[in-house]
Amino acid sequence: MKNKELIIVNIIILSIVVIGLIFVLFYCINNKFNFFNISNRSKTKIYDETYEIKEISDIEISSNCGDVKIQETSDENIKVVVYGENKDSLKVNLYNEKELKIDYSEKRRLSFFGINSCISYTVVYVPSTYDRNISIDVKYGNIEIDDFENTTMDINNDCGDITIGKVKDLKVKSSYGNIEVNSVLNKLNIRSNCGDVEVDKIQLLENSSIKSDLGNIKIGTTNDICIDTKVSLGDCKVNNNNRNSEIVLSIENNCGDIKVDN
Repeated sequence: MKNKELIIVNIIILSIVVIGLIFVLFYCINNKFNFFNISNRSKTKIYDETYEIKEISDIEISSNCGDVKIQETSDENIKVVVYGENKDSLKVNLYNEKELKIDYSEKRRLSFFGINSCISYTVVYVPSTYDRNISIDVKYGNIEIDDFENTTMDINNDCGDITIGKVKDLKVKSSYGNIEVNSVLNKLNIRSNCGDVEVDKIQLLENSSIKSDLGNIKIGTTNDICIDTKVSLGDCKVNNNNRNSEIVLSIENNCGDIKVDN
């Protein structure tokens, strides 16, 4: 009998611990708490080069620990500026005179509370008329993208927030962090493991999808499309839904609300 009571007590204690962890996780997400202290950007400029836009068909950026920004510019060329502590950790190459690849990879000693040195900061200035592909792969760091309504974006981020302006096509895979998008003009594919997803405006011309394991999904205005939703744990509200539309936006959330204010 005592063993049975002990088992019940253990179950209650474990349940309280799990519930507490869930509350802590939601707090961290909603308040943009950053468990990894990766906000201390380096101020040392280690690279500053300009490339003619006619030579570039694809831009590929990767970083194991650092913030990345794609900034709109009125200039006709592409400019790459990188701040970091170790110039040897940076590799910038132009392959086949078309593919611009920027890679910053540095071994770092992690502490329980964060990283013991400055992170890199990569800024790529791109003309607003750029109509090709930009791909970004970041392990730890925030990603910020201005308006590029003719560009296809492919983003992969393990840990960090993602902020995007207006783009044509968008593909995002995020493990931990919030995703904020101003506008998508053609196609959208977002996969988030943990974090809120917010898209202010979508004008889809192709079938698209948003899937989240943990976090709220909020969509603003949409064009006249079919919105197919599935929620395992949470509330769901869609203002307008055209079930006869040939274009379908599929939204799935395992734990969190879905809200479409169209």
